[in-house]
Amino acid sequence: MPFLSDISKGMKRTTQKARVQFGKAEKTVDTEFDTAYGRYKAHKSHTEKVFRDMKSFLDSIRKMTKCLDESSQSLSAYYQPSDGPITTTGLSNQVSDASKKITHAVSQELESEVMSKCINPLESYTRELAQIHKRVEDRNRLLIDMDRYNLDLHKRQAKATGPADEALQQLETKARTTSDAYRVANTDLIHDMNALCDHRDHRLNPLLSVFLKAHSRFLTMIAGEFTTLSEEADRQGLHAVVASPRMSASHSNLPPAPGPPAAAAATPAPHAAPYGGAPPAHQGY
Repeated sequence: MPFLSDISKGMKRTTQKARVQFGKAEKTVDTEFDTAYGRYKAHKSHTEKVFRDMKSFLDSIRKMTKCLDESSQSLSAYYQPSDGPITTTGLSNQVSDASKKITHAVSQELESEVMSKCINPLESYTRELAQIHKRVEDRNRLLIDMDRYNLDLHKRQAKATGPADEALQQLETKARTTSDAYRVANTDLIHDMNALCDHRDHRLNPLLSVFLKAHSRFLTMIAGEFTTLSEEADRQGLHAVVASPRMSASHSNLPPAPGPPAAAAATPAPHAAPYGGAPPAHQGY
């Protein structure tokens, strides 16, 4: 049965790994493969992290857009026209329009453009990298089987005293077939892993460029919209302070500003005549 056969092979591979670990058997070392596999692992790790971060960024933008829409509704209601001297209809409309523009940008640029031209192709690329990983696991199983068959073959040949029997011939066939399969898988993997790493910029740079440009346009648009809103809010606030009825009433209750100093009262001279020009000594007394 295939199931039992797979279990038997798995147990034999585990035994071979234990032999290598305890120094009872040697493991085939391929430095060329190890170098290519190291490059591939680093590239796969970085690519998967970029993919996760892009999806996380898009999810964050969706949440931020929802928060912006809710806050814009609150601000729009706050700036509805009132009975006061200042009308803020324009600012209320601007807040609502800014929210609509941001929602539209998320829908058109981030949802459509970034998803179709960046995230979806990058997801396909990560699946391609995952296929390489599965091939590496198959290659490693072939390596263990090849080493195990070769070890068993050497032991059987060392004990053989006559011509090769049928069991020995079957073992030689298995060792040769497994070695051939391993060399093919190993050679193809080295080529494919190096090709992926060598051409990664050609494959990924166009995708990353789409993401970065859309990211830049989106953040620039948000900054522009909210800069305009903040400037308008400052202008409305200053206008409201100047024309506020409370401010006018407070000015009416202030004391009048002091005028120029009053002229000093005239003091009679010691010899001034009260009725005429003559001094008292010459008025007939």
